[in-house]
Amino acid sequence: MLACTGWLVAPPYAFSGPFGGPAPLLILSTRTDHATPLANPFALSRLHRGSAVVVQESVGYCALLSSVSQCTYGIVREYFHTGALPANGTVCEAECAPGIPYKACPGLLGS
Repeated sequence: MLACTGWLVAPPYAFSGPFGGPAPLLILSTRTDHATPLANPFALSRLHRGSAVVVQESVGYCALLSSVSQCTYGIVREYFHTGALPANGTVCEAECAPGIPYKACPGLLGS
C-alpha cells in the first residue's frame, strides 16, 4: 500500500513526462536509505533541469515515513501549494526517529 493514496491534496499541475526532460521535480531522500543510495536522487536530479533534492537526516526508505521532520513537511507543503523548490541539496534534520527498542514518534504514520 502507498501511504499517500489517501491524501486529499493535489498540486495545481501534473507531470506527465517526458522523463529526463526539464521538470521542476521535488526529490526526497533520507541520508541512509537502505534501498536507494543517496547518489541516485542526485543522478535523477541531473536528468531533470530545475529539480531539487532534499536530504533528510534519517535512516530508512521514504523520507516522509521514516521519521518526523517539520522541515521536510514544510518543503513538501510549499511545493504542493506553489510548485516552489528549495535549493538543490537542502538538508533537513529529523525531530524524531523510531528506535530499537521500538520508540514511537508522535505524528509519524503508523506510530
